[in-house]
Amino acid sequence: MKNPRLDELIVTLKRSDPQLPLIFIDIRRFPFRSLKDLQAYIVGSTAQVRRFVFRHDTDILRILNGDRAAKTAAILTLLRLIVPLVSITLAISVSWLFLLGLACFFLGGRISNRFYDQQILKATFRSEREFCLLFYLSQIYVVHDGKPYEWQQMQKEFAALEATAIVTVADNGHIHKVYADGTSEHWNVETGARAQKRVGIMRRNGS
Repeated sequence: MKNPRLDELIVTLKRSDPQLPLIFIDIRRFPFRSLKDLQAYIVGSTAQVRRFVFRHDTDILRILNGDRAAKTAAILTLLRLIVPLVSITLAISVSWLFLLGLACFFLGGRISNRFYDQQILKATFRSEREFCLLFYLSQIYVVHDGKPYEWQQMQKEFAALEATAIVTVADNGHIHKVYADGTSEHWNVETGARAQKRVGIMRRNGS
C-alpha cells in the first residue's frame, strides 16, 4: 500500500541525513538481515522489539497509521490531563468525592500509552521501511540475546570502532576493513555505497 506522507517524510529525512536506513542491511552491525529474519528470532524467543515508553509523536502516528489513529491518541492524552484538573476543581467547589477522578490520570495514562504502543508496533511489523524509520527515530529498539540495539547508541559505538579500522584496498577496487572487535566489512567502490551494504558485516566464524 502506497503512503505518500511516508514517502515525503523519508525524502525529507534522507536529504538531511543520508544515513537514514530504509532496509535492514542499511543498518550497519545489525544482527538481522531482514524483517522476516527478525520475526523468526522473535518467534524463537531470542529477540524482542520494544518501545521507548516516553517517546510519543502523534505526527509520526498520523503518517504511518492515518488521521484517525493520531486523533484517538491525542484525545486520550488530552483526557488524561483534563479529567484530573476538573476533578480537583470540583473537589474544591463541590465535594471531595470528585478527587476519585484523579485515578483517571493514572488509568488514562496507561490506556493512552498502550494505544500508542500498539499503533507503533503495528506499523513496525508492516514493512521493513517502516521498521527502519521507527528504529532511526528511536521510537523502538531491539533486544537480542540480552543486548539492546538502539540506533543512536549504535552510531556512537560504530564511530568509536571506526577509529580502530585497518583499511586495505585491492586492485579490483574492493575496500576491506578489519575492526578491533574481530568483525570485518568490505565493498566495491565502483558500485558505490549500496554494494557495500549488500555485503554487510562478516564475522570470523563466517556467519
